Amino acid sequence: MLNDEDLNDRALILRIKNHEDSAIAELYTRMKPIVLKSLLGMGASHEEAEDAVVDSILQFCKHILHSRFDFDHIPITNYLCIIARNRLMDELRKRRITQSVSSDLFDKIELSSLRIGDKIKYEEKIDFLETALNKLSASDGELIRQHYFEKKSYQEIAKEKDISVHAIVIKISRSMSKLRGIVSQLKSDL
Repeated sequence: MLNDEDLNDRALILRIKNHEDSAIAELYTRMKPIVLKSLLGMGASHEEAEDAVVDSILQFCKHILHSRFDFDHIPITNYLCIIARNRLMDELRKRRITQSVSSDLFDKIELSSLRIGDKIKYEEKIDFLETALNKLSASDGELIRQHYFEKKSYQEIAKEKDISVHAIVIKISRSMSKLRGIVSQLKSDL
């Protein structure tokens, strides 16, 4: 037997499926405090938690619109907390990975030997690398970031892009070749 909250949640889901904007606002108003409390309990800053709440609610609405939410198996609050937690963890993981870029990437683009003045600092290498990456096309830069910064495998990227693993290997190889050329040019400009 369904309680009042379950009935309200089901009605809210139907309203979201019917593209009622007020339903999304109601969902946000009802669920924000619960999800926010959950994320703050994980040690997130208020700003990080707020961003994850908004992202999770938008993701949840997409799931509803594409019929990927089964209310009978999990309550809305639990589902939103799971989405928000995953979003937050992804963001924290990306930040941590960006702050600790593998020296392997520096070696591959011949940046490990770069000297500015007497000695280049790690932070300067990161800045230099970001400058070089920003000179690539968006798709080339994204592939390098996914593979080297986010540590995604070729298979994961291929699945995400819906193309073959072989195509991803070739695209990343070509992107790295372009990046090496940009790094060489930037080094010669120093």
